[in-house]
Amino acid sequence: MEDTLDCLESLSHDTYSNKEIIIVDNGSSDDSVKEIRRLHPEAAILEMAGISASPAATTPASAMRSNGARLLYLLNNDTTVEPDALAELVAAAEAARNSVCSPRDPHLLPSA
Repeated sequence: MEDTLDCLESLSHDTYSNKEIIIVDNGSSDDSVKEIRRLHPEAAILEMAGISASPAATTPASAMRSNGARLLYLLNNDTTVEPDALAELVAAAEAARNSVCSPRDPHLLPSA
């Protein structure tokens, strides 16, 4: 759970304000969901117990589309981000009109 809290803490310093944080929990058996809700009430939590990783990973994309969002920023729970990372990725994706970009690779991947 410490990794997830570190990730959420880094996102709380993010400069890009037009975002929704969705955590996918696939069956935690401890009190981590309760603790995350207490410490980060701004984050929505999708509890996906008993569902394999692939469908769980596509659920935020479905939720995002139903809410009218245009972009999805996927992070593993052990990721921390710099305050301007999301803003830079959004600007690059919008400028290039690409559907995929990666913070690890300075080049944008073309749309399929």
